[in-house]
Amino acid sequence: GNGAEQQINMNTPATLSTGVWHHLAVVLGTGTTYTGTLYIDKAVAGTNTAMTLRPSGLGNTPNNWIGRSQFAVDPMFDGFIDDFRIYSRALSAAEIAALP
Repeated sequence: GNGAEQQINMNTPATLSTGVWHHLAVVLGTGTTYTGTLYIDKAVAGTNTAMTLRPSGLGNTPNNWIGRSQFAVDPMFDGFIDDFRIYSRALSAAEIAALP
């Protein structure tokens, strides 16, 4: 279930425009309690300073999709994903800004 889910909510609700590419990035900080930061088009769009969960805490998962939810009632992503990366460390804001 989603009872223990944590979210990074946007500072200002926004809709991504269609017909153009957008750059999305999520950076997870370090520590037991850390900050998660959401970037949209290389600008900070939201933060959560009280995060405690990490993707590694999920263990082995059978349904590892990009653009599809674990839950059948959720809609699938209706767009294109050009580049997907996972880094072994948190990138700085300057490193996010320098990404292609």
